[in-house]
Amino acid sequence: MELTTAVSVSNAYVDKGYRGHNYEGDAKIHLAGSSSRKLTRTQKRRRKRRSAVEPKIGHLKSDNRMRRCFLKGLTGDAINAVLAAAGSNLQKLLRALSPALVFWIRSLFLEAL
Repeated sequence: MELTTAVSVSNAYVDKGYRGHNYEGDAKIHLAGSSSRKLTRTQKRRRKRRSAVEPKIGHLKSDNRMRRCFLKGLTGDAINAVLAAAGSNLQKLLRALSPALVFWIRSLFLEAL
C-alpha cells in the first residue's frame, strides 16, 4: 500500500541541519534559529508549534523503544508516526484513569475482607 495523495507545500519549517540542501521549488524554507523579526504572527506561531512537536516525538521514541523505524518506505514512516501517537494517547488515557482504577481495586479488596 503506497501513499498516493499529493499535497503542495507552501512553507517548510526546518532545523539547521537542512542548511546547504539548495532546495529549488515553490515552498519557502524557514530555518529554525534565524531572525523572526520579519515573520508574520502566523509564521511565528508555526515556528513555535514545530519547536513543541519535535521534543514530543523524541521523547516518544526514546521512552517507548522506537529509536529506529524498521518499516519500509513512506507507508512505514506513516505507520510509525501513527503508532507513536497511539502510544502517547494510551499513556494519557491511563494517567487519567489510574485514580479511578486504584479506587476500584481498593474497594474490591475491602469488600473481600
